[in-house]
Amino acid sequence: MLKPFTEQGEFIHSFIFRMQDTTGFKDFSNIVSTTGRWKEYIYIHKNTGFIFERHNESDLIQLLRNTGFDKKYTVQGRAQELTKPTKYLEDLQKLINPTSKPRGLMIPNFMSREVRFCKSCMNEFIKEYGTGFFKGHWQVSKYCNTHQIPLLLLKASAKNTSIQNIRRIIRGELLNEVQEFELKEEDLFVSPQLFA
Repeated sequence: MLKPFTEQGEFIHSFIFRMQDTTGFKDFSNIVSTTGRWKEYIYIHKNTGFIFERHNESDLIQLLRNTGFDKKYTVQGRAQELTKPTKYLEDLQKLINPTSKPRGLMIPNFMSREVRFCKSCMNEFIKEYGTGFFKGHWQVSKYCNTHQIPLLLLKASAKNTSIQNIRRIIRGELLNEVQEFELKEEDLFVSPQLFA
């Protein structure tokens, strides 16, 4: 069974992508947009639901937390806990059984839809876990706090090209289709509580 890297900060798009890719499911329209970015509304395909049923609910909830679903991000850069205790169950329902319009679970507004990553982190993940994955923290920052370097950005392209490039990124292959963020001083601050 494919392991979600919940304690390491993997976010929900990354886990769904890895699950579908590993099982040979070819339709990524539930998580990758036509412009090659992470999708705003995500869901689990009915045909792949059985794969996710093997994972316990607490892992899926932690993936949602890593994607910022338990936070309200303020303009001052502070994260505040949401207080509605049934929110996770409602979010899981939208993810697993997407009946609402628009279809699926909406990603929090403060999370970027760009495919961002730290090459050094990816290489460490591959060495330690045998695969790369995307961290939720990268979706709110342009800077890797672990390595103190700018993140890399996958240039937007057609969906199928981006899917191939995401596969290459999690294998540790550096692409010509990435660019390094140019950082400003305000880019170096992301609240440490955001994904604590």
